[in-house]
Amino acid sequence: MNLAVIMGDRTVVSLRDWKVYEKVIPKYITGNINIHKAIVWLHEHEYITIDEKLNLISLCQLQRCDRNKTLFKKIFQLLDFQNIIRLFQEIGQHAFADELKLERYGSGIAMPSQGADLAVTRATFRYYNNMKIQMDNNIFKQGRIPELNRRSLLLKSEIITERNLSRKQRLVNRYAMVIYQKVAQYRDRDKRVQILDEMKQSLPDDVDPNFTNIIYASKMAVTEMHADHVASAERYMDEAFTQCDGCDQTFVKSFLFHDLQFVSRILYSYSPAENHLKDTISRGDLGLFFMQEDFDSTAAQIWSRIYLSENAMGLLKVRSNFKVLVNESVDGSELEHAEQLLSRLLRSRDSLELRREMIYNLCQARVCELKENINDAIGFAFKAKDLAKEGVHFKNDETNIDEYYKYLCRKG
Repeated sequence: MNLAVIMGDRTVVSLRDWKVYEKVIPKYITGNINIHKAIVWLHEHEYITIDEKLNLISLCQLQRCDRNKTLFKKIFQLLDFQNIIRLFQEIGQHAFADELKLERYGSGIAMPSQGADLAVTRATFRYYNNMKIQMDNNIFKQGRIPELNRRSLLLKSEIITERNLSRKQRLVNRYAMVIYQKVAQYRDRDKRVQILDEMKQSLPDDVDPNFTNIIYASKMAVTEMHADHVASAERYMDEAFTQCDGCDQTFVKSFLFHDLQFVSRILYSYSPAENHLKDTISRGDLGLFFMQEDFDSTAAQIWSRIYLSENAMGLLKVRSNFKVLVNESVDGSELEHAEQLLSRLLRSRDSLELRREMIYNLCQARVCELKENINDAIGFAFKAKDLAKEGVHFKNDETNIDEYYKYLCRKG
């Protein structure tokens, strides 16, 4: 059975296959892939035009990791799983092909595809993105939580009185978007569960519940991980995957990619084992990797900045509460990778949200400290400390940034 959903000339990867790629691709992304053979194969089998072939060949001038990522992205947009295996076998990448097959068919992670047909419009996602920008810039005089409470109460009231089903569906999905943002303002498990349960209990019987259920499961996974309930968090994440598997809307999967990455970030904060860091980075990389950048340029920029900043923090041993683990070592490859990510963030620095700029400066401070440029580190940390007044969600986060600034001052 073909597990990919075809939309025009673009393949949308099922989340079942994404879980396979997540484990295998990072091992080969910088490997000795014969780029020319792969490009020629795609052209010979009429997956790409001659112009696309020439454009891809020109990318061979890039550094190996960048060009491999570009080629992999093209491959996984165009081919279903069986043809991906065929491609790698025919260009001599048998180990890569064998490991993909082994992971997909032999590891027990394949779940029955539900082919979710989610009634979520792009307008709903734009609504969330606008709200996300406003939240991350903290533009509200009364603060984030009062604004989110106002929105959620207004939407709940409109849902009750709305009789047109399509408009009611849009209101329900927007309500889920508000709750997705609202629950992030709390770390207390009971409060988070209360908010999420209220969202689920308020679902009308005459609307499509799939999107709300995905949001519920993914946010419960994060909630349980915050509470150090690892097994429960994994169950909720599997539930979210099952409900979202087969969904052909990349912007819906963006939420899931983000929360999956965040779950591994929290796990790494509690137990800084190497495999937890690798999970964090590979999940962030693949969130970027499978995001179709043309589905909405503004949305792609927003989510790209989120993934980039989360990965940079993970590599530099900065916890999700912005506590810098100064006693944790960062090796040379991790530092170099983090600098590359921050360089990509810097390209859009003029349009960075306040919160993302705060993270950027905190990470740059950590980079400078590790490179023993203490004066520069103090300067970046001071900027992060200043931005933290508006950029953090929790007082403890601001305290952690302030403590790192003081640590650098003592060190300097």
